Amino acid sequence: MHRVLCVLVLLHITAPIFAQTSSLDSIVLSMDGLSDQERTELSTALNQKFASVLQTTSLAQNGLSSVRAVVAAGLFDEITFNTIADVALKAYQAVENNAPTEYVDDLAVIGFSSPISAEQLEFAAKAIQLLTQNEIESTVIDEIVSYGIYNNWTGATLYAVCEGIVKGHQQGLESDKIALYLIIAIDQKAENESVETTIQNGLTSLSQTTSQSTIGQNDRDKAFQVMKESIARGVPNEIANEIFTTAVTDKWSEKLTKAVFDGLVVAENEGMSLEKLGTSILIRIAQGNAPSSPETMVSEELTYIRNLEKTKLKTIQKDQEKYKRTPQPIYQNQLGYTQPTQPEQQKKTSPPVTYFQSAQRNSLNEQLMWQVIREFLGPPTTPYRWGGTTRYGIDCSGFTQVAYKQLGIFIPRTSRQQFGTGMTLMPNQLKFGDLIFFSKYFNDYITHVGIFLGNGNFAHSSSSKGVNIASLNQRYYRLRYRGARRIVY
Repeated sequence: MHRVLCVLVLLHITAPIFAQTSSLDSIVLSMDGLSDQERTELSTALNQKFASVLQTTSLAQNGLSSVRAVVAAGLFDEITFNTIADVALKAYQAVENNAPTEYVDDLAVIGFSSPISAEQLEFAAKAIQLLTQNEIESTVIDEIVSYGIYNNWTGATLYAVCEGIVKGHQQGLESDKIALYLIIAIDQKAENESVETTIQNGLTSLSQTTSQSTIGQNDRDKAFQVMKESIARGVPNEIANEIFTTAVTDKWSEKLTKAVFDGLVVAENEGMSLEKLGTSILIRIAQGNAPSSPETMVSEELTYIRNLEKTKLKTIQKDQEKYKRTPQPIYQNQLGYTQPTQPEQQKKTSPPVTYFQSAQRNSLNEQLMWQVIREFLGPPTTPYRWGGTTRYGIDCSGFTQVAYKQLGIFIPRTSRQQFGTGMTLMPNQLKFGDLIFFSKYFNDYITHVGIFLGNGNFAHSSSSKGVNIASLNQRYYRLRYRGARRIVY
């Protein structure tokens, strides 16, 4: 009798836990392409990671939706089961703290390649929502959220900075200017000063300098203006912002700042690697090995990079002569990276796709595109970076956009938007340079893009490996392939 009673008590205690773990197991069962052994290992990893949660509460449906999204994305990117479970728990906790699910799902992939806490994930998602609701430019959203996460700001600091951006924007200040000034202010914050005080002081200082006449414009504002002009002439936001931050922090002279940005514009128009030029210049300045004239120093570094990239630049020159293409700044269609992960929300919030092409081409310069792809492949391999568009770090749609930009062809920023361009293809029609699209979530919502290379292979930027070559025959890619588009035809 006592033994039966003990068994009944044990079942009464453990039954809720079994019921809860079944919801995790059902997520695993819904994933196609897994062997029985893999299902067992993934379920075990998830249940072990969620053990403490399962003992105290039942799993909420909103949180489980994000768990499913993380699991699907992790399998697609070939992440270890333990890492998938760890990121899934953080996503669940973020959603449980009222972070918007669509942005949590989008940001969670950062955790596959870089450390991110549940708190950072929660506040980063809330920050994106806040900035979006207040109509802050998408490029600013990308910059501030990416910078905060990859520079290990706390979630609370990131959100406070974003609140500062909104406050400044409502006062009529330029949001991109606020973001850069606050980044510098936070990075230079005194140890005993609160984040809130730093932000308020930064906004006050910015408001005062903005209200002054241009005659009394300070060095920081002059540097900002030079930076803006370089972006308008084609220099990518990420690189321009990094140079600006360095110039202000290291107190460059006005003459040096202008010379460096002018050099970046020249490099952009000639098709050079701006990352190589920027790094080369920064190293030379840091070493103090610069001539008296900044223009001479930049000119020497331009010559150095030209010599490094002779083959590539000759190919670009021939391509420019053949198609008579004029370089155009990509900011014309810099539609933001951030996008909700549900189709119905996509219809409500996304701007219409605009497609820019600087020349009517009848063929793709495969040699030039391959050279661009090969640069990103390395060595060293270009790492994955959420919202990134440079060799310092790049995401999937940033990679495809930059590759086409090198040919003078401008396509939208996100994978979903790129899916709306070009000519629809059947699988047997694929040729080198075609864009191929996937859904990480086993539905028709486009979340990933790569460039077809031939023989079933494609180049892409994945959250686990950065830019690499993969095969369409791999089960996860094959199962989640959703179509292809030809940009040049």
